[in-house]
Amino acid sequence: MKLTVVHLEGSKQGQTEHLPGPVIAVGRDPASNQLSFDPFKDLDVSTNHASITFQGDQVMLQDLGSRNGTFLNGAKVNGAVPLPNDSVVQFGDKGPKVKLTYIFHAGPGKKTQMIQDLSDKLAGAEEEKKKSKSRNVLVATCLFFLLVFGGLGVFLYSSSAKKKALKAEVAALRTDELPRARAKAEAMGAAGEATAKADFEAALAAALAAEAAEKDEAWDQAKAQLALAVKKFDAAAEAATLAQLTALRSQATAAGKMAEDAAKKREEDQKKAEEALKKAKEEEERRLAELIRRLSDAAKIKENLRALEGSTNPDELKGAVEALQKALAENPDDPALQEQLQKFQAQLTRAENVGEDLTKAASEAKAKVVGIRARVFAIPAGQRVDTTKIRIPVAEAHGTGFFASASGHIVTAKEVVEPQNFEPAALALATKLREKGMQVLTDLEVMTATAGIYTTTYTGAKVTVVRRFNDSVGAEAPVTIPFDNAQVEVKVRPHRRDESDVVILKIDGLTDQPYLPLGQGEPAAGLPLVVLGTQQGGDGLEATQVGLFLFQGKVATAGKRMELDAPSFRSWIGGPVIDANGKVVGLLVAEGTDKSKALAPSVFKAELD
Repeated sequence: MKLTVVHLEGSKQGQTEHLPGPVIAVGRDPASNQLSFDPFKDLDVSTNHASITFQGDQVMLQDLGSRNGTFLNGAKVNGAVPLPNDSVVQFGDKGPKVKLTYIFHAGPGKKTQMIQDLSDKLAGAEEEKKKSKSRNVLVATCLFFLLVFGGLGVFLYSSSAKKKALKAEVAALRTDELPRARAKAEAMGAAGEATAKADFEAALAAALAAEAAEKDEAWDQAKAQLALAVKKFDAAAEAATLAQLTALRSQATAAGKMAEDAAKKREEDQKKAEEALKKAKEEEERRLAELIRRLSDAAKIKENLRALEGSTNPDELKGAVEALQKALAENPDDPALQEQLQKFQAQLTRAENVGEDLTKAASEAKAKVVGIRARVFAIPAGQRVDTTKIRIPVAEAHGTGFFASASGHIVTAKEVVEPQNFEPAALALATKLREKGMQVLTDLEVMTATAGIYTTTYTGAKVTVVRRFNDSVGAEAPVTIPFDNAQVEVKVRPHRRDESDVVILKIDGLTDQPYLPLGQGEPAAGLPLVVLGTQQGGDGLEATQVGLFLFQGKVATAGKRMELDAPSFRSWIGGPVIDANGKVVGLLVAEGTDKSKALAPSVFKAELD
């Protein structure tokens, strides 16, 4: 029984194989299939896809529950069906295609033919001797035959026993040791690891050589090649494990250094913010004193105060009131001064209440502002997060977002969700890991607050990205990072913080969710506002707790990309900027110790309508 396989399509196109019966297994696993396909290229073929069985005078084709199905001459196979000779079989509707030809009897073997020829010749000789020799010679000839065939039988029996034992050893190596060693090497990523790749490829070559030797029934050679393949797979797994442990130690050291630098930068930014606020207060006091001095001239007071009509700056208005009161003390009978004093006192009352309104609006927004944590990591390609033990950290970010619709939509900055694209070193590391054949993934956590402390967390499949604005990348620049025990230079193009720096998330299952309404248009310069953001630790919080914090300020420069006279911190990125009416007038995209930057809601409002 012999099956001839001509590969018409697939990774083996143009090749021909001859496989013995009675059972031929088909699939991507070379260890358990006689007709095997490339496990990395022929992905439509299942690990154990189908079988071909010689049964009596009939050959059967059976699909073994494959993912993509088996097709005989274009028709899908269900269960076991007869296989006509010279049939075309396709494994998967887009998988490799082969032509199958078989024979049941291949004629006598060489040894059988030799014995038959010898028997025929001896029979002829015996006949001649019967005619020419006596009975004694005939007896001697028979004894000779008995000795010849007896020795030949002993030789064949001994050779068959040795062959059977070797065949059993080869079968044990192929079905037990070889799959174990190969699975271990692949689990450790040896095929893509530079230090292990040579051993892994040598193991594959030895396994193929063993397969060829088995077809030729060269069992000694097959055993030696299989033992070599097992040894090389084990060596590749060990080398890959050592390399990954070394890389993980290097990454852990780099991550620790990055965390230390980030903590130091936060402390420096906090100090700068406090100094900036102190300086701003001193400057306002100086300006107020100058304003009072300038308005002390009652003769020019009406002209000077006209410029302050409509102002929302409490300090300026307070100076105007004090100047008018001083002028009225010198001119008590001036009705125009009295009218102006009443007008500016009412204006000052409204301006002073803006701060209270902002504080109230910020308090009411607590339940609608969320904390977001993104952890970016890499695992070997083809593996799953829930099964692999290899997890290389790439980047991590803690940011802020806010509910912008009743159905659970959250608006935040893209930098919060994809920190690796904005940090040159992290982008370089992700690039090198992808080149190495690894996949870069992100875990997202969304935290909501109760009484100002963030305790409820949504993660996994519950959090999805439903709208991601187009990327805006900067100029290419070289970055040097530690990678595979060496310093390597990688050219990257980090993303820019501009109008495209927006992502909209969705928490499944949330309905009737309180949300922050969006303001209309672009806010004008001078508008009082409050910036909200989440951060770990702080006033009244433990070091591991996350709370909501705020700074008041105003719009310094109007437009789609606004500049704010208000400080903020790194973890506030993605947070809302709201006015005294509680409406969102901006999305924070860049922090600063005295000024911050935000996008007007007109940039992303249409995506939520």
